Amino acid sequence: MSTNPLAAIGAVTATDATDALMPSPAQAPSSVHGPSFVQMISDGVDRVGHQSAEADSLVKSFIVNDSVPPHRVIYALEQAQLSLQLMLQVRNRVVEGYQEIMRMQL
Repeated sequence: MSTNPLAAIGAVTATDATDALMPSPAQAPSSVHGPSFVQMISDGVDRVGHQSAEADSLVKSFIVNDSVPPHRVIYALEQAQLSLQLMLQVRNRVVEGYQEIMRMQL
């Protein structure tokens, strides 16, 4: 197995490298798999709103009657709070990334 590694590197031309880095429109993927970024953010916001509404309804049920155990109410409130904090952190990171892109010089 005495192959020359420099010969293998020399076989790659500059046009091959640029084609690999910047695919032409014909090489671009025809469909994107999975949800879009906007859809993921929208689903996350909806989920946080749903958890907050569920926690509110549990608090109201706990106040009106004692059929709801207090630990379930506290768990729902904490879960809603953590979801909101996570959403705010994601928002902060997205804004920070946008600001970083806007600071880039062309």
